[in-house]
Amino acid sequence: MADVERTISLHAVAVQHIVLVASLGAGCWAVPRAYGITLVGSPTHVLLTIVPILSAVTLLTYSLGPMRDTTTWVATRLARGALGLVAGAVLFHVLAVLYGAPLIDKALNTHLWGWMVSCLAVAPSACVLGGDGDSWRRLYARASPSGFKEAALCIPAHGAVLGAWMGAWPIPLDWERPWQVWPITCTVGAVLGYIAALGVTHVVGWWMYTPKLKQKHL
Repeated sequence: MADVERTISLHAVAVQHIVLVASLGAGCWAVPRAYGITLVGSPTHVLLTIVPILSAVTLLTYSLGPMRDTTTWVATRLARGALGLVAGAVLFHVLAVLYGAPLIDKALNTHLWGWMVSCLAVAPSACVLGGDGDSWRRLYARASPSGFKEAALCIPAHGAVLGAWMGAWPIPLDWERPWQVWPITCTVGAVLGYIAALGVTHVVGWWMYTPKLKQKHL
């Protein structure tokens, strides 16, 4: 992976992650609340709010932020991030349908949900890794990051996907709650899984990689 060994500041990555969580908060809660809508009452409108905010923040922070690949132009990083975002949205849309999401009914919701999960799980790596197939396989087929930078890509992506999958569990239960519909629980699951994984990322970073980073400066 290009630039994988560059020493990056854990504090700088923490700031980047705070910005990403803030964008999720704005899209999921602050902006919809200003318009009097909620995810349960108007999932389409809330997802239409989340997707553009999260897409812009994700592409900009991973193309310009501390985890950027400094061996390429900004325009290149933005372009490959955008391509990865679109490809990931299509992939997650197809996977959702294969796992039981409505094919025709709520197709827009499915696409917007896929786009949101792609922002969390695919676009960051697309910006940073580009087309480095070996790194993609190592991070997502084997889950074997070689340093903090790779861990900060791998762990949140797995957290978002795992959270989305776990979010599907309540849908078929006979609780008859208004939120037990596609894609509300999977949206909440993806967001919570992603945020939890960000926390895990920094625990892992301080525990495993901070001593190594300090040693490099001795």
